[in-house]
Amino acid sequence: MSPEPARVTAPASDASPLEWIAFERLLADLAAQFANVAADAVEPAIEQAMRRLLDFLGFDRSTYVAVLDDGGRMEVVCSVAAAGHAPLPRGPLG
Repeated sequence: MSPEPARVTAPASDASPLEWIAFERLLADLAAQFANVAADAVEPAIEQAMRRLLDFLGFDRSTYVAVLDDGGRMEVVCSVAAAGHAPLPRGPLG
């Protein structure tokens, strides 16, 4: 007897079905954008994607942080912020 397939459901939220569809379309658009980005354009593409997500979700700030190979240090790779807020500066945290 084969196992029953997993059922995927949207997480509980106050978002309407139309808002979920808009979010899924945004994610699909971002995925398509990254499928064709040149190696030298990856960081600007990340920043643009973060800006679009920040605007869509209504966040104040979005920051991409890399964990360095030494196991504990982190470095800000990219940070975007809404009007009236400052992004984090690039470079090591702390």
